[in-house]
Amino acid sequence: MTTPLQERTSSISTTSKVLVASIVLNLLLMALQVTVGLSAHSSGMLADALHSFVDMLADALVLLACALDARAAAADPTRRHPKYEPLALLALGALLGATGLQMVWQSWESAVRSGVNPDSHFDIVTLGVAVLALASKETLFRWMAREAKRSRSTLLLANAWHVRADALSSLVVTVAIGGSLAGLTRLDDLAAALIGLMIVKTGYGFGSRGLRDLKQRRHTAQRPAATTPARMHVVRTDSLTMPLDARVLPLQPSHDRTTTRLIPVDQDAPVLESRSAA
Repeated sequence: MTTPLQERTSSISTTSKVLVASIVLNLLLMALQVTVGLSAHSSGMLADALHSFVDMLADALVLLACALDARAAAADPTRRHPKYEPLALLALGALLGATGLQMVWQSWESAVRSGVNPDSHFDIVTLGVAVLALASKETLFRWMAREAKRSRSTLLLANAWHVRADALSSLVVTVAIGGSLAGLTRLDDLAAALIGLMIVKTGYGFGSRGLRDLKQRRHTAQRPAATTPARMHVVRTDSLTMPLDARVLPLQPSHDRTTTRLIPVDQDAPVLESRSAA
């Protein structure tokens, strides 16, 4: 039977391995998307490349938080909530929100002031890179979700659904490039704006989750401790496991302690002595 500390350590280890693989994949996709996006002058693909960069930065922040939380859990096995993860989520939410709003604004300026970019030229290679990014992110989502369920890591599962949102942005780019090849050139700027809105929504989700975790941790710190069996009914836990420090006392001391707690003795009360008849 594994202890709560061992389960949390295993979950953090699995999360770290999956996040490292996600960082490598996003780095490769970003390099490929930037190269092809600059060559084709595709604002949608460049926006998706920026999204991949933000994803890579997000994975790095979560990975750092996991490493710090693992060290904190080893130092204090009774810790019930991660210490650094909510702070990383707040920072990540602010970063995603600012990045998404900037992308929406740039896409709007490009569509209104410049109109259709005359330098844009899409071919089958551009469409192939978009399809490759879509397939890679969908595969990463399925693997990450499976590992999250196996390790029972809520953080990894949340990150998996973030990857699914990234796959949706790649789908938008794929449709936009396909439409541009068919003559609908306005779809490229529209795709960049939609991706920006997706990033803003993702940032809001991360930020609100970080605030919720911070409030939950503060509320947990104010809960009464179960110092005696009589106080066990007032303690609540928000997880399936909770630390329990059980100490076994010898029979006589435990009997004396229980009697003292249940039947308080008045020191000033008179003591009645019973004498047996002679």
